[in-house]
Amino acid sequence: MSAYTQPQLISAYASASVTTPAAPQLSLTAQGYKVKVQNHVGLSWGGSNNVNIYRNDAHIATVTAGNSYDDSIGKSGGTFKHKACDAVSGACSNVTTTVF
Repeated sequence: MSAYTQPQLISAYASASVTTPAAPQLSLTAQGYKVKVQNHVGLSWGGSNNVNIYRNDAHIATVTAGNSYDDSIGKSGGTFKHKACDAVSGACSNVTTTVF
């Protein structure tokens, strides 16, 4: 099936293409540490300076400048999973796991 039933009447055509920029590749690292009796996870990433930070799939912060964040967990122990997602594209980093 052809979209042009009378091709002899077509003198010109236009073509357009859209290129979608690649989503940022985020790479997240995490380091668990204690300050007195408080647990912290130091997060750092590359690939974006505007990210949403998630702990155990719950949004905990938005960082609009820089590439690090200190997550103060408190006195509770357990397993904490973090990821960073680009605030514009939604592309997410790897998931890190920190156990206290």
